[in-house]
Amino acid sequence: MEKLKIAKDAYYAKGGRKSSVSRVYMQKGTGRVVVNGKEANDYFGPDNKWIDEVYAPLQLLSQDKQFDVICFAKGGGVTGQSEAVRLGISRCLDAYELKVMGRSEPVATDSEEEQEGEGEMPATWRKQLRQKGYLTRDARAVLRKRVGFKKARKRPQYSKR
Repeated sequence: MEKLKIAKDAYYAKGGRKSSVSRVYMQKGTGRVVVNGKEANDYFGPDNKWIDEVYAPLQLLSQDKQFDVICFAKGGGVTGQSEAVRLGISRCLDAYELKVMGRSEPVATDSEEEQEGEGEMPATWRKQLRQKGYLTRDARAVLRKRVGFKKARKRPQYSKR
């Protein structure tokens, strides 16, 4: 297995989820995804939800064979890291579309769209990623254990007398 090097024209983005953080570099290539020096299948496991999570934005846009992705993930667990990598890849794809393809989003009201009737323009990558929720950081985090409670929310048993 040859080691991927980060090109000078690579696109960079950060992703996060819970206490996991990922740095993602995306460049033109053959479709390899490397996480912390290992292939994504070796790092997350071949057949599970985590690997599907990582490849989801690339497969949504049919770009899974056009780009090589190099990720550095740390902190948290496997789920947090896979979702952090997914967010980073989505942000890289958004940056690529903005810079290379020159995103142009027409502003049209609903009545104008109905009048045209010539078929719909293809949705931008950003719109597709946004609809699936891949560009939104999931801000949920673990609630801290509070004083007087057994766990974060579990209260001691109530005694009337």
